[in-house]
Amino acid sequence: MSFRRSDAGISNYKHFLGVDYVVYVEGKSDLTYWKGAFSRYRPELRLRYEKKDGVENLREIVEGVMEGRVSNVLVCRDSDYVPLTGGFPSNKRILRTHGYSFENDFFTPGAAAAIALLIAPEPIDEKLVQRAFRRYVNRLSSVGEWLLRLDVCFSATGQGLILRTNPRDLLIGDDVRGYEFSEARARARVDQISQRGRPAEIDFSPHGSIYPRYFCGHSVLFVLLHWCRVIVRRRAGRPLPASNSVIKNHLFSHYERLVYRSTHDFMATQLAGV
Repeated sequence: MSFRRSDAGISNYKHFLGVDYVVYVEGKSDLTYWKGAFSRYRPELRLRYEKKDGVENLREIVEGVMEGRVSNVLVCRDSDYVPLTGGFPSNKRILRTHGYSFENDFFTPGAAAAIALLIAPEPIDEKLVQRAFRRYVNRLSSVGEWLLRLDVCFSATGQGLILRTNPRDLLIGDDVRGYEFSEARARARVDQISQRGRPAEIDFSPHGSIYPRYFCGHSVLFVLLHWCRVIVRRRAGRPLPASNSVIKNHLFSHYERLVYRSTHDFMATQLAGV
């Protein structure tokens, strides 16, 4: 049997801790991300963080906040596809990432250059890396945009097209050459899934381009890290060893200069409303 505080217990928990809010997040990496966000945009708040190991474990608290049964808490979660398929809970105590998850914030030329500089064994041209990454994203987007839109539509009615448990899904290449989408594999997957059911009709026009902002976060991170290692190997030699955790912490520490202005403004506005 798992322990769960009552709604009143959750609401009053902050008084025992002497904080302004108890903040519930999905997992360990999200904890680091949201701590940084509050420190950056709302440093005056006293907060206690609790991780719940997955969005499903946040569901009861989210429902309690929406129904007015739970107060004095903040819930921070990944957007996933929710803003595209059915809106997002309209409550200032329920916060979300700008894209699918926090990893999508860093799929930028600035972040690519920051990673390359970190792992390069000798100096590397930062502007060259940024230009190369922009070209790379443009190539990915030629397939990624329509593929992602179809995945959103199919996911809204059942099984999606993209396997989120496999970051290499529908990609071709390797750790030496880098990775690209296989349009042939993607179209074959569309044909296969189409036989099982029809996709939902979703109006994407209010959202504009959704790739890579809403592509699965761990897949985006996989592509970003391997692209950086490929360009470093080509331009500066064998990349220095650096774990994903070290790289993510490096990105977190330089957040303001690495993410797009739209992401910065979204997070600043959202947290200002708390």
